[in-house]
Amino acid sequence: MIVIGIFFLGVLVGTICKKYHKLFSFSEILTTVSLYLLLLFLGISIGGNSEIVSNMTQIGMKGLFFALASALGSILLILPLYLIFPKKDK
Repeated sequence: MIVIGIFFLGVLVGTICKKYHKLFSFSEILTTVSLYLLLLFLGISIGGNSEIVSNMTQIGMKGLFFALASALGSILLILPLYLIFPKKDK
């Protein structure tokens, strides 16, 4: 619930501060750096768990399957919306 609240707070701040372009460019940089740090710490956490490392081949194949299925499912669900609502040029 906290995550959803923070998300909507961000939407509200973004809506109010539309005219401050520097805020958005800083936000993009901060988002990218945060994502890289999140991936780094996730890798450290996984690497430190000996059970996950020892079962990496079994987990890896299931993970690859779920990643491919998720990507394919996203494409199949977004494609009809893309065809119904094509991107308009500004």
